Amino acid sequence: MLAVPAPQRIELSPAVRAILGADTPESQLLRHFLRFTDAILAPDSARIDTVVIPDARFHELEAIGCQRKVEMSGF
Repeated sequence: MLAVPAPQRIELSPAVRAILGADTPESQLLRHFLRFTDAILAPDSARIDTVVIPDARFHELEAIGCQRKVEMSGF
């Protein structure tokens, strides 16, 4: 998966692009955050499963009425 999200979804400033180009803990954190943001914005909600653990909870989404998906496969 690309570290830089699709240009039509999120516009990155030159400063953010510079951080992404570096090899630092901050750039790694930013890459993870952008992957997460891209997955949240994706039309296919299954994309979130590629960036978080299955039992993660999104309190903000639950607060606006999104139901928590519970999967117990493998248990």
